[in-house]
Amino acid sequence: MNIEKIYEKYDGLCAYCGQRITINNMQVDQMMPESMEFDNLMPCCNTCKDYKRNDNIEEFRETLKGFHKLVISYNQGIAMNYGMFKIHPFNGKFFFERY
Repeated sequence: MNIEKIYEKYDGLCAYCGQRITINNMQVDQMMPESMEFDNLMPCCNTCKDYKRNDNIEEFRETLKGFHKLVISYNQGIAMNYGMFKIHPFNGKFFFERY
């Protein structure tokens, strides 16, 4: 497995959220579990790797679609009331699908 090639696949960005990552903090994720083919190996940030776990891509997509329904904190509610904070539902497209 060539870590540099996986890292360069999306120009140093997480394949799922598009966040900039360094090669040192990059996680290598199998988009579809149990396949080590290069096309299936994705560079990703720690947060996406933590939430995706061993889910396949469609299971991960469904997990993210439900996030906007989570209970928000008191402070987040105040920030939303003053227009400082807004929750946008996940549109169903990962960064690598828009790249």
